[in-house]
Amino acid sequence: MTVIMRWSHAARPSRAHKADFPMPSLMRDIEEYRSPIDGKPITSRSHRREDLKANGCVEWEPGIGTKHKREKGFKNARFARKHGLPLNERALDTLKKP
Repeated sequence: MTVIMRWSHAARPSRAHKADFPMPSLMRDIEEYRSPIDGKPITSRSHRREDLKANGCVEWEPGIGTKHKREKGFKNARFARKHGLPLNERALDTLKKP
C-alpha cells in the first residue's frame, strides 16, 4: 500500500490501486413468480437462469426486439451540407420531390 504524506511531491495513486481488496457487492434475490412459458414457479435467480436456458430464451435488455434500425446518414440537409456529411434515404427523397 502506498502512503503519501501531505508534504510529499509524489503523484496521487490511481483509483485502481486505492484499495487492496475489492469491495463485495450484494444483490437481493428476486420475488417468486410463475414462468410465463411453462408455468413453473421461479424462486431464485438460478431457477430463472435454468428456466431461460431450458426454454431457449434470453433475458430482455433495452434495445432487444426493436423493429427499426437507425438509418445511416443525417436527416437535416442544412447540417449535412454544412459539415460535408451524407444524408439518409428519407431526406434525399424529400429533397427530390418538387
